[in-house]
Amino acid sequence: MDFHRWTDRSQPQTLQLVVILFYINAVFGVFSLFGANFGSNASYATAFFVEILRGVGVVHFVGGFAFASSAAIALIRVVGVAMVAAQALAGLALANERKWGYRFSIAIVAIELAGIIAEAIDVSASTIFSLSGLLGLLFVVVMLVLLLHQQSREYTRIWFR
Repeated sequence: MDFHRWTDRSQPQTLQLVVILFYINAVFGVFSLFGANFGSNASYATAFFVEILRGVGVVHFVGGFAFASSAAIALIRVVGVAMVAAQALAGLALANERKWGYRFSIAIVAIELAGIIAEAIDVSASTIFSLSGLLGLLFVVVMLVLLLHQQSREYTRIWFR
């Protein structure tokens, strides 16, 4: 792969903003990977994965803190790192005008949105209405709207390879 651009100023503003939001999301994900509470891990998709492990009985929450075996913690960290890497790769692929990158970006944002919805249903709606929950929801919705905007779709149809 020949990725030589981090951003592309010739792209429409919608795609430029999505690329920057992917990078910001990846940076926030790296910071949250070092947190102790798995519920606020690298992404909502990772938090949803933690909820799946909780349903299986591998992860237990007591007083807002997660308790799990070291193997489960390692698996959660791997999923978190994979989501952070996927977000950075999506931004990089969009900046370098790859069609697969556009589709990959939509998939990553859809997974994040599904994680938010599943967490709101499974845990409680109060986690979504916290400040960090609203910011996460705002990032995901804005990214999805910008990716599916007519200007973005038209540009990717014509110029992406």
